[in-house]
Amino acid sequence: MLNFLERSFKAIQRTQQSRADLWLLNNMSNRELRDIGISRGEIREHINGKKSNRKTNQVS
Repeated sequence: MLNFLERSFKAIQRTQQSRADLWLLNNMSNRELRDIGISRGEIREHINGKKSNRKTNQVS
């Protein structure tokens, strides 16, 4: 039972964090978004984890 509650609590935390991140990014200017390397159309993909940071995935 404790494990179930812990998993449920963590799922709620992840959901709330995703909502806060989405709100924050949606309220940034296009210039601020460009500075961090994403476009307005990519916000949801980044929040949902479908897109990783391209800069860290590049091979040197």
